[in-house]
Amino acid sequence: MSGDEEKTVAIIGCGTVGRNWALLFLRAGWRVRVFDPDPLAEEKMRRLFQQAQTEISAFEKVQDTALSFHKGLSEVVQGAVWIQESAPDRLDLKRQIYHIVQAHSQPSALIASSSETLTSADIQASATRAKYMLVIRPLSAGFTTEKVGVLEGPLSPLELLAQLSEFLKTLGLDPRIILA
Repeated sequence: MSGDEEKTVAIIGCGTVGRNWALLFLRAGWRVRVFDPDPLAEEKMRRLFQQAQTEISAFEKVQDTALSFHKGLSEVVQGAVWIQESAPDRLDLKRQIYHIVQAHSQPSALIASSSETLTSADIQASATRAKYMLVIRPLSAGFTTEKVGVLEGPLSPLELLAQLSEFLKTLGLDPRIILA
C-alpha cells in the first residue's frame, strides 16, 4: 500500500470488529465503503463515527463523505485496494463472500479476514487469488492494545507480509507476523 494508491477500503460486516476497522481506516484518512445486511448496521456505524468526530481529535477533520454504505458485495468492493471482511466465523459463509468479492474487486486488492478461529490456509484454500488473502486478528479483546496478528498462509509471499506489517503501522496498529 503506497501513498500514491487510491485510499479506499471496503468493510464487509459492520458489527463490533467491522466498526473498529472502519474507524481505524477513517482516522488514517481513507475512504471507507461498508456493506452489512443488518438493517441497523448503518445507523450504529454513523452514530459511532459522529461520536468519534466530537470526542477524538484525530477525527475532527474526517468528512462525513469519507464513509459510505452499499447494498451489495459486488458494489462495495468497487475501487477498494483493501477489503476487510469481518463476517461471522463460518467458513462456508466466508467462502461465499470471497467468491463474490474476488469476482468484482481489483485483481491486486488485498482481502483480509478478521477471523478468530480460521487460519490463512483456510481462507486461501477457496481463493482464486490466494496470495492476496490472509487473516488479521486482534491479539487481545477488541483493538484495546492495538496489537494484531497477521497469519501467514501457505501461499503468502513473505515480502507481502512485510509490506502489510509496515502498512498496518500507519493505521496505528502494532502487527506481529505469525508464521505457520
